[in-house]
Amino acid sequence: MEYMKLCSCNSGEKVVYQCNKQECPNFTKQKLYCLRCMNETMHNHLASVIAIQSQNTSDDWNALRRNAKTLFDNIKMFNLFHKPLLDILDGKVTNLEQKFQTKLEESLNLYQKIEAFYKEKVHNLVVRGDILALQALNQNFQSFKLKMQGLEFLIKIGPAAIWKLYSGIINDVPTHQILESFSSQSCEVFLFLKSFKLCVAILQITKAISVAGNEPPQEILEHSNLMDLNCALQKYITDAVQEQELSNSQIAKIDHIRSELGHIYTNIMFLRLKEENKAQSVKLKELEGRFAQFELNKSNSAQY
Repeated sequence: MEYMKLCSCNSGEKVVYQCNKQECPNFTKQKLYCLRCMNETMHNHLASVIAIQSQNTSDDWNALRRNAKTLFDNIKMFNLFHKPLLDILDGKVTNLEQKFQTKLEESLNLYQKIEAFYKEKVHNLVVRGDILALQALNQNFQSFKLKMQGLEFLIKIGPAAIWKLYSGIINDVPTHQILESFSSQSCEVFLFLKSFKLCVAILQITKAISVAGNEPPQEILEHSNLMDLNCALQKYITDAVQEQELSNSQIAKIDHIRSELGHIYTNIMFLRLKEENKAQSVKLKELEGRFAQFELNKSNSAQY
């Protein structure tokens, strides 16, 4: 409040309220006013408290800054864990805007621009409570917010998010190429994407539901366990076969998808076994290290 301007009424008091009522005779002449001006002659209406308006604007900017940082941090971390896989998938994408690396660069650029704009333009206005100047920046805020909306599907980064980038090319990447080259975690991400693609195929063949934009149902995209997802898709097939009278052509396609799901199931088991063996290997090395240290300590004790 100490930064507030003095009211134009020459009372010596600082402005407290903002006039938002266009019908008010002083709407254009006295946007901000003090307590004394809230009377029948000057401003005979409800008003907005400048301090609250300023705080709300500050909260909006800070929420935008937090979201931009969270977006970039999450995308950066996902890239750190899965970059080799993402590079392979990006290599199949012809539209530059659909590449993961493009989204990573866009999220960094947006975060940096929001931070720079806030520090240069917004921060001091918030401190001074200059509500009119803050409101004049609303167009900039809305512009940043609109750009955030185009990327915010990646805030909760995972298979369901990157499906939006790679749904059109996932069948162009051989499964064996991924399983032979990358970490178990990256292999699981890839198998999620393959499973989503099979889900779309199942629903299109059986016409069980309308698949808008080749999107799997939300209940499928929300699966976090690959084995559970595989079981859910097997159930889709079972239900379709039992509830619908399918043509020979549909049955042949369904059998092919059932086989593909079987391969994915086998790959899931392979990945689990691989991780178990890896864990056992780590434990064995720890035991070997402890035993070697024990033998060294025993040998040193014998010398004394």
